[in-house]
Amino acid sequence: MEQLSKCINCNTIMFDEDPTDLKTQPELIAPKNTRFMVKAEVDGEFVWCCPFCLTDEYLIDVHSINQLK
Repeated sequence: MEQLSKCINCNTIMFDEDPTDLKTQPELIAPKNTRFMVKAEVDGEFVWCCPFCLTDEYLIDVHSINQLK
């Protein structure tokens, strides 16, 4: 079981490397196509990003299985 994030730009599901709030973000069973976030420099600081969009601008926390569709 893992905390997950989703990029709403490209619909990639990722393991959340930096969960916002462990109390409100449930652990879910990760789908087989789940990717790993990458660390990239954005505006002079390193942040966890979508491996395809290379930004954290579109990341959302996944709170239910319905968001994985």
